Amino acid sequence: MHKKLNLLLLAIILLIGANEIIAQPDNPRAHTITNAEAMTLLKESDSTVKELAKFVRANRGNLFDAVADRNFQTLFSRYKELHKYFERAIDYRSVSNEIRDAYDTIRRQFWVDVRDVFREEFKGKNWVIEMDKYYNAYDELSEKKLNLIKEFKGTNLSQLYTSSEFQKVQNSFRGIFPLREKFNAIYNLFYDDTQVLPVVADQRWRYIVGGTADLSAEIQQELEKLEARLVIAATIEGEPKHRFRCNYKGELTVNTRDGKRGFVDATGKVIIKHQFDRAWKFDESLGYARVSKKVNGLELFGFIDKCANGKVPLKYTAARDFKEGFAAVRSQNGKWGFVNTVGEELFTPRYSGVRDFKNGFAAVDIDATRSEFIDKTGKVVFSHPDLCMCASGGVDFTVMGEGSTPGLPSGLLALVNFCGDNSGSYMLDTDGNVWEVKLQERGNPNSARWVISSKIGNIRVR
Repeated sequence: MHKKLNLLLLAIILLIGANEIIAQPDNPRAHTITNAEAMTLLKESDSTVKELAKFVRANRGNLFDAVADRNFQTLFSRYKELHKYFERAIDYRSVSNEIRDAYDTIRRQFWVDVRDVFREEFKGKNWVIEMDKYYNAYDELSEKKLNLIKEFKGTNLSQLYTSSEFQKVQNSFRGIFPLREKFNAIYNLFYDDTQVLPVVADQRWRYIVGGTADLSAEIQQELEKLEARLVIAATIEGEPKHRFRCNYKGELTVNTRDGKRGFVDATGKVIIKHQFDRAWKFDESLGYARVSKKVNGLELFGFIDKCANGKVPLKYTAARDFKEGFAAVRSQNGKWGFVNTVGEELFTPRYSGVRDFKNGFAAVDIDATRSEFIDKTGKVVFSHPDLCMCASGGVDFTVMGEGSTPGLPSGLLALVNFCGDNSGSYMLDTDGNVWEVKLQERGNPNSARWVISSKIGNIRVR
């Protein structure tokens, strides 16, 4: 069988050598390929398949371990590159039948001499059990690493990284990576072969890959939190240390490709790959951008930096841009809260609605009939039983323009309403004082002018 295939291939290559292969002129996507180019590529494909077959024969009976061998991986990667060339770079409708037949012959050699051998050896294996061994080990080691990061009390990250406990976990991780490489190789070989990789195993591997990515992201997030705390402590001491930051400083813009959003630089080069369903421009002062992805039909929001590091995990059903170091987010249970720039929640989301922070305060809605104000620790600072959502659409936390009302006390100014009071709006200052006001000149909230009549009380929580 092998001799017949080899003779057929030789005859086809000789035939190609005797004829120039020209793309059909009526197909603008096709290109001309010379007999020399065709022969070179076909010979390399044939040689690569033969080397793969030789490797498989030498390791028969032990292919599960051999599949992660660097030599095999290199040969298989090259074969895939050549395969893509013939499948995509050359339009089969615009080249001669000889070149198609030559490549089809090489493909059959690959199936017979390589893939079929793997199939026979692998198809009886319970891949779900094998894959779970890797995932369980990865999960256990990730938990250990997370705990070490969370419990670290030192002042220098090198103390963590060089500790015997951390190094032990790292070495264990390195010990299971070859197993992951084996599964990756098997998946690349047999992703479309249900005899070798049953549907349940295919789904399990996709889950494992996604799960390990989530675990890695959680570890990265915890490291970011730790690094941020150490930077703050170091800055207070006047000795900044270990500032692990994204060093990319160029301006990035949102770019759409095949329905997905990514980010490109000024030359159009892709810096952050197209992977998001929605994306917003970077806040240059912070270096973060708001992005979203759909997961099982649910759009989830978070924030990334210019190196695509997750700064706030994509787990919220809504998010607004950062204001004064906090971004308003809505959890999957429909409640609103805030996260800081290292992804930490100010508190477990619990409000039906929130306004952005301004001058240190944010208005929050307890329910449809009552609102209050919190500070940046999450503590309620201004509250009143009748402070509520009324005809104005709720607490209007728009800060008035500086000096727009002569004689008004300094500090935060916000229009508020009290349910059951039909006399209109009141003004709140940063000390919690409520002022009776009259509209002097109409306009939008930032341009309207108000005149204070008198102070009627204070709603600061004592």
